[in-house]
Amino acid sequence: MFRTSTSARIAQNSPRIPHVLTSWYFPDQKASDSERSNGPFGDGKWERSLPGIIGKLRAAGNCTTSSLVTRLLLEGPPSLPQTNGNMDSMSAPAYLVDHIFICTDARGPAAELLRQAGLTEGTPNRHPGQGTACRRFFFSNAMLELLWLEDEAEARSEQTCATKLWERLTAGRSASPFGVILRPAPGSEPVCPWRSWSYRPPAMPGLELEIAADTELGEPMWCFMKTGRAPAEWPPERLQKLDHPAGFREMTGLLINCPDATETSVTRAMALNGVIALQLGVEHLLELQFDGGQRGTAQDFRPALPLILRV
Repeated sequence: MFRTSTSARIAQNSPRIPHVLTSWYFPDQKASDSERSNGPFGDGKWERSLPGIIGKLRAAGNCTTSSLVTRLLLEGPPSLPQTNGNMDSMSAPAYLVDHIFICTDARGPAAELLRQAGLTEGTPNRHPGQGTACRRFFFSNAMLELLWLEDEAEARSEQTCATKLWERLTAGRSASPFGVILRPAPGSEPVCPWRSWSYRPPAMPGLELEIAADTELGEPMWCFMKTGRAPAEWPPERLQKLDHPAGFREMTGLLINCPDATETSVTRAMALNGVIALQLGVEHLLELQFDGGQRGTAQDFRPALPLILRV
């Protein structure tokens, strides 16, 4: 899961590593269903990756790397060492999730399902020259965007074609419907974490994105916004509604499910660095955790939207 700017609390003697902190990936995928049964969501989805956590556990004297892997396969994730009540002493990613988009039908009718679930909708937005529009939901540290095709000519224009948004919005199930936009974590250098090209559309002055150059349509679109800020820190003239009847406040976890991602893909790299959690070999699905998932409840919006919210 991705790290938030607000420290998350870790209970001493936790029976598993919280999903907000990390996920695990074993490339050989040889663990049996019973060996994977203690996933962070209780769904067997803990076989993903954050090699840095192994180093932390070793440094804390918990076990050697080989014995840790054996314990993970046979027993599930171990308890975390004490970190003074927060995650700041762990190996923090240098990047935070700024916002996420989900490609959806025109005018975003699925947004009504989110409203019915107790989310407060922010102002909509149109992207002039890009050929897309969106409905948005804001939280203290991130934003969820439902994106659709508004103007085919603009989406296929010279300005926009390199983004492959047209292909992503029209390819159906063969393309990942997700995009993840990162920003630098506080105190870190605003350096793009992947090979990229700069997107500065003339029709949207002030927008500057570094778009990953090596992503396939089968994985999410990845962008880096060096000037990104948490919605709670926006200036008064841009501030959106952050209070939700459902009680959601802070996005604390992001799990991306997709059929495949190559070993050298940006998506795998972001999972390895603890920015996201990743589950392969399954249909495209986005799982968002809020406020540490303390209630232990989930809302599934399929088939209207490939989204599960956990709180």
